[in-house]
Amino acid sequence: MNWGMTLFIIILSYAVSIGARLMIKLTFLKYDDIETAKKISGAEAARAVLDGRGLSYVSVERIRSELSDSSTLMRVELSESTFDSDSVAAVGMAAYQAGHVMQRADGYSLNSLTGAAENVSAICSQFLVVVLFLGSLFSIEPLIRLGTVLFIVMAVFQTVMFISEADAGKRAIASLRQENILDDSELEGAQKVIRTATLVYAAALASLLASLVRMMTGANNK
Repeated sequence: MNWGMTLFIIILSYAVSIGARLMIKLTFLKYDDIETAKKISGAEAARAVLDGRGLSYVSVERIRSELSDSSTLMRVELSESTFDSDSVAAVGMAAYQAGHVMQRADGYSLNSLTGAAENVSAICSQFLVVVLFLGSLFSIEPLIRLGTVLFIVMAVFQTVMFISEADAGKRAIASLRQENILDDSELEGAQKVIRTATLVYAAALASLLASLVRMMTGANNK
């Protein structure tokens, strides 16, 4: 692998990640300015979605953060802006987190792998840059092969995460529709917010696959 290919892979990965996160932010801001007709907050939406699935024992809690929403088996944690806001974006993101709880409650097969996949991908990404740098600098074939293996591992786990996140999004939209929380136009906006939130996983996967193909093509051309 030459320096040009290494630089291409690094730049592509960062560019795709930044682009995906920018699109998520812009989409959220667009629908964060649109209030729901029923003036329902993110917390109320999450509560309604969970109760509709028989998950009344799951708590919905406010956390001191403006950027982080998360969920566990027993609770949904919403940032202050999502918890209190009655915007279409807030309702969509709250339902999205509730969708993850639904997965755990239903024993969704990929859900148990998601946490491990995220950790493995993070570890592999930390080593990848070093491996590519040293392999290219000193033309060490074993390191270049290790880099290819790391790419493949990351691609597999990113696929797992993307499928799992997309499923959580589908559950969220279906529940919002079933509980009649949003009207049709609002539901369309919430769907865009949720789908865009999963974009970061799709973008990461696309970047990995493109880089892997580039690496393998370069190796075959030697």
